[in-house]
Amino acid sequence: MRGFTLVEVLVSVLIIAIVSTGSYVAFFVVSGANQESRNLLYAVTLSQLTMEEIRSAARNNFGDLENIVFPDINQAKHPGFHRTISISREGSAEFKRAESTVTWTEKGLTRTHNLILIIARPPDPLPANISGAVTNFNTGSALAVANVRITYSTNPTLSLNTTTDARGRYTFLDSGGNPRLKPG
Repeated sequence: MRGFTLVEVLVSVLIIAIVSTGSYVAFFVVSGANQESRNLLYAVTLSQLTMEEIRSAARNNFGDLENIVFPDINQAKHPGFHRTISISREGSAEFKRAESTVTWTEKGLTRTHNLILIIARPPDPLPANISGAVTNFNTGSALAVANVRITYSTNPTLSLNTTTDARGRYTFLDSGGNPRLKPG
């Protein structure tokens, strides 16, 4: 009965060690690339959320958008990531340039992701007529000669009044900018 010689066993162990080392190195390279991809995806997501915050602020305060202070990212929710936002006028007063920079540290190096958005001044509220019908809650029948009033939330002393017709219908016509509805 013939067995393996010491040289054959040592050569086999050496081959297994070389293959194992290669697999070990490949695993850590792929693992690191996976973490880098995950961090970049996270930074892109944070940049997009930042742009949504800026768009929302622009809807209500476009003229003063450069002076709004946006807080840094919540470190409890997003540890290791930071953001800076800069907003400037882009050409005319009708456009703003918003830049979001998200930074994080990865393998001892500072990484960044920038996202730039050009925002146009939102349109003025759209002119509109407001119409509807007034009915009896119990019977559902039309209420003729019912008083209908619109009071402005921004100025409660300002209101519009009308009376329903024989079919219970009313309409407030857009007369010189009143009333106005915001889009959305």
